[in-house]
Amino acid sequence: MKRIVLCSAESVYTDAVLQQLSADPKVKIVGLVSSTRVLKKGENTLASKARLLQRVGVGYGMYLLRITTAVGPLGRVFQTMRRWAWHLECVIVETGDVNSAEMVDWLNAREADVIVCAHFNQIISSNTIEAVKAEFLNIHPGHLPNYRGLDPMFFALLRGETEVGVTFHRIDAGIDTGDVLGQASMEVQERSLTDCNMEAFRRGSALLCDYLAGRPTERRDMAGSESYDSWPTPADVRMFISKGNRF
Repeated sequence: MKRIVLCSAESVYTDAVLQQLSADPKVKIVGLVSSTRVLKKGENTLASKARLLQRVGVGYGMYLLRITTAVGPLGRVFQTMRRWAWHLECVIVETGDVNSAEMVDWLNAREADVIVCAHFNQIISSNTIEAVKAEFLNIHPGHLPNYRGLDPMFFALLRGETEVGVTFHRIDAGIDTGDVLGQASMEVQERSLTDCNMEAFRRGSALLCDYLAGRPTERRDMAGSESYDSWPTPADVRMFISKGNRF
């Protein structure tokens, strides 16, 4: 049985990953790391949210609010990481700095085989990778190397891709540059950012389970540029909507 710590910025996508992993009898989740960071380390949360909203605009800001709000007008949208920790009988920690000395000690204390990042908004430093006795892996909702960055699915839909995907890779000193261990593709049926991301994280979690069990995982050689996309701008969002996409 493989011992896993999951690092995530709590959202509906976190819930999808935990549903998949918790259903695998060969996986034991021994810890959850919930990110409290919005943008910069140590920045006031409200100030960070204001800066982010100014950068991405109201439309994308509402999307972020929707996917990270556990309880909506019609009831519970997803299980929070705290509820998952209770259900899994594992420990949870909230942090704005996953690379701190305290967090390195916390991670090592979990005695995990694998640290998995999924919808995580902090960069794991090379020092942390060296200091923690575990393998660091990431579920990236986009094809690599074509779609590196913060929201690869948004930019794939913006650019009119009819096939999108997910990449499961090792974490190294770069950003989205580690060895690719598996990839999956899916045709775009509904041009919904949330739906496409949900499917990507589900398939990425399945790839992870296959890898941990020693089963072969699909990998595609993707040709193309290695561009990196940061946060969408309001102009990007207007074009995204004009092309028939939705959040």
